[in-house]
Formats: sequence, structure tokens, C-alpha cells
Amino acid sequence: MNFALQGITGMLDQIWNEDQKIREAVVSAYRKLYFKSDSSITSKAQAALVADNMVKLVAGSSSAKLPAIESLIGEMQKSGDLPPAVTQLCWDRLTTPLSSFTMETGMSEAKQQKVAVQLLGMLANENPNVIKSKISTLVGIGFKQRSLATANNVLDCELAYQTCVALSKLATKKTEAGKYTKRFRYRDDHQLITSITALMVSGVDKRVGDVGSICAGSSRSDLPTC
Repeated sequence: MNFALQGITGMLDQIWNEDQKIREAVVSAYRKLYFKSDSSITSKAQAALVADNMVKLVAGSSSAKLPAIESLIGEMQKSGDLPPAVTQLCWDRLTTPLSSFTMETGMSEAKQQKVAVQLLGMLANENPNVIKSKISTLVGIGFKQRSLATANNVLDCELAYQTCVALSKLATKKTEAGKYTKRFRYRDDHQLITSITALMVSGVDKRVGDVGSICAGSSRSDLPTC
């Protein structure tokens, strides 16, 4: 992470400062840095610029900063400073990562997908319909079995993990003291359930297979038979 980004993300935690003036100053600063409207470009270009800024911010921040970024994005949604088209652009980045963005930033297409899911989850924190409206797309891509780029025999579960985090935004939320919105659950044969199950079984099978290969290829008598 470069020093400029370190300085920018360093003040993120102040979004929860007890002093309202400090909180407002932080939100205002990030609005100017990442969400500022530019009348010299089209609304489509403006949305694309904001989406790129959000991707770079999340990708360049530590996991400890993500809750603050989620809160910041929520503030932008409430104030109307987040272009409506940004949500669709995040979906587009998930389904079709930009090779031009990879060339510009060095961020792999797989990384773009992971960040896109993180952003969709953050957007869904304020508006769960962001996820609910395209849950089939999210599940189809997020739980697709894939291997690490550095090890073909090792499952890459980070995207699946981020998908689970995004899906958690659909959970029932407390609305008033002692009252909750109507609960819901998916059927056992729903794509979401079957996809998670298949991914978990595949991971276990791969681990068992790896252990079996190690045991079969060893001449040590103290290892268990696999």
C-alpha cells in the first residue's frame, strides 16, 4: 500500500468518533475524494469513476478498515451521493472483470470479482434488495469451484467466503425493540444451499484425497493406512 492510501485509510475509523463534527468532516472528506460529482462528464462516466474509486479503496484497505468503509458507503447511500448505476457496475465487475482495469492497476480479474462481492455486500447492508434481486448470479459465480492461481490442487475459497458475507446481509434485522421482520429460509434444494454443500464436499474430498496420496506414497510404518 502506498503512503498516500495509508494516510487516506488512516482516518476511516474516525467515522465512528463521538464528536459529530469529526464524523461529518470525515464523511465530507471521503465524499470529495471518492464520490464527488463532476459536471464535466456524463452521468455514466461519473458512475464508472465512482465504482473504480470504490474498488481501489476496498482493495487497498486492510480487513480491519472494511466495516468503516461499509459505514461510509451507507452514508453515501442515505445522502444520495452514490450514483444509482454504481450497483449495476459492481455486478458487471463480478460477472465480467475488466481487463483494462487489470492493465491500469495490476489487479487481477479474480481480485476484481472478490472486491465486487465485498462492495455488493456493503451496498446490501443498507439495501438488502441489492443482493436479493440477483441472488442466482451471486451464487452461481461466488460458489463456483476454482483453484488458487499458485496451486492448481488447492481450492480458492476466498470468493466463496466473501459471497457468504454478502449473503449474510439478507438475515433478519431488528427493526424495533422486541420486534423483527418476517423470517425466511431457503428450501434444502435451493441453488444457494446445494452450491454451498457441493463446494464444502469438494473441499473435504480434496483434503482426504491429498492425505491418501501422502500415506500411499510413504514407507513409514507409523502412518495410518488410508
